[in-house]
Amino acid sequence: MSDVPNYRLLARHTLGSADKWEDEVMADSWTTMTAADVQVGDRLRLATGSELTVSRIEPELLGMDGLVAFIEDTSERWFKQPMPMAAQVEVSRA
Repeated sequence: MSDVPNYRLLARHTLGSADKWEDEVMADSWTTMTAADVQVGDRLRLATGSELTVSRIEPELLGMDGLVAFIEDTSERWFKQPMPMAAQVEVSRA
């Protein structure tokens, strides 16, 4: 067995239920679109299963045209998810 820790399991254990919004009602419908089409206020479901509500969008992340970062900034948590502009993401709009 390797001495290298499994960071995916470690992160899941450390985050617990904080990476999901289990106390909120799930949206009835999710639409798949590119990251370039996401707007402030959209609810995103990431490939990891984590969800976030977009408070801000940081375009041209690290000065690169092809990257964007979605930021959730609430009293409960601060979360930033970078991704390529062409990435597919599930979106629920209010």
